[in-house]
Amino acid sequence: MPDQLQGDWDSLDKFIECCDQVVYLYRKDFTAQCLSWIAMKHLKDWSIRPQGKSNWIEHTIDINQQFADEHTEVIRSNNDALQTLYKKYPGKVYAYEDIQDNDPYRRKYNWIYTPHIEPYNTGAMFND
Repeated sequence: MPDQLQGDWDSLDKFIECCDQVVYLYRKDFTAQCLSWIAMKHLKDWSIRPQGKSNWIEHTIDINQQFADEHTEVIRSNNDALQTLYKKYPGKVYAYEDIQDNDPYRRKYNWIYTPHIEPYNTGAMFND
């Protein structure tokens, strides 16, 4: 994600010079992406799946709107940056939902407070 570059666009220019192609991967469902990010930031848990288990554990998420807004802004800013980068470095675009043959987002969350996520047109990032 663009925030991992911490604004060091000169390094990205140098990196891109070494690449054969640029590929963009994004989530169509902005709300789902934000809720997943908020939950993971709250839990401080980046594991994809519990080791050696096929069942997902239900996690309780107890946050407030301010916490949600702060972490939603990270996703929104990253998407804005992707839109800018795509114009400068065109490439292939894939929506995560279109390339999965299973449901990678099946963690179970019990939201004590369900935050409001302002809509964001992810398809517009790549003129979709």
